[in-house]
Amino acid sequence: MVSSIRSASFVRSSRLVLVAMLASGALLVGCASEAEEDVGAAAETTTQEVASAKEPGIDVKATWRRVVTGVPTYGYEATEPFLALEITVDDAKVRAQHSGFDGFERPFALVPRAGVRSGDVRWERVELAFRGESRHGYYGEQRRDVYEVKGIRLAEADVEVVLSLGVAVGLETNVGTVWAQDPGDNTRPVRALP
Repeated sequence: MVSSIRSASFVRSSRLVLVAMLASGALLVGCASEAEEDVGAAAETTTQEVASAKEPGIDVKATWRRVVTGVPTYGYEATEPFLALEITVDDAKVRAQHSGFDGFERPFALVPRAGVRSGDVRWERVELAFRGESRHGYYGEQRRDVYEVKGIRLAEADVEVVLSLGVAVGLETNVGTVWAQDPGDNTRPVRALP
């Protein structure tokens, strides 16, 4: 964080840079001072797929889409909503935050579901499967573990709940549960293009 620099000129100039980066489509990966947190909703939608400021090293991507599951007839749309999650974990960054971390994480997601009564929400735990390892950096020297789950079927009532509350992601580790987001700052899925 850049919280040690608090001059008014820095805040003004960094907001201009942030707005310029958002307008150009560049992805911002954090480094915002406390005064810059009120930049606006545009920054929130751009940074949904970026690791939480609370836990660096965990990137969460959540998407949902409608999938054709039948033949459309009168009164029946023949599509169902599905949710997909992908998590990348940089063991080195997590280890820097949690000494003693052995790199054998077991990621899970908590997906909100609509309850039986109106306004009730129940949270369903979903385990994510290891997909492989990705390499980043100039020579591919930065390794990240990739976990995913595709095809979480949602009921029509669940779509609104998932979009409003988002999905919470955590890692079970040898040093305890490490959450990818701050409380109440869950990752809200974005609609995937067909």
